[in-house]
Amino acid sequence: MLSPIEKILFGLLVAVCLTATYNTFGQMGRIIMRGQGELNLKDLPQRIIKGLVALFTQGRMIRHRKISSLFHYGVAYGFIFYLLVNLVDVLEGLIPNFHLLDGNIIGNLFR
Repeated sequence: MLSPIEKILFGLLVAVCLTATYNTFGQMGRIIMRGQGELNLKDLPQRIIKGLVALFTQGRMIRHRKISSLFHYGVAYGFIFYLLVNLVDVLEGLIPNFHLLDGNIIGNLFR
């Protein structure tokens, strides 16, 4: 659990990071929108689900290059796990008495 000062500093850091992210992605968005045609938002929910499935299953990559695909799986799942660990750390720091899977083998492996 973070102290009140740490929570304030963390909130300020999050605000700075979100501002930098907004500026960077806003610039990228403006560059993309200068292109030809309109941004295709048709069937967006289905496309998001399809993208998430592709993210976690890594598609048909292993069919073509078996050895390099194994390394790609390792890197991809490493980043997904890294995101999960950081998300849980933020929740544990901001929410009092929040512990994910505390006191069992899965929670101990997670740490």
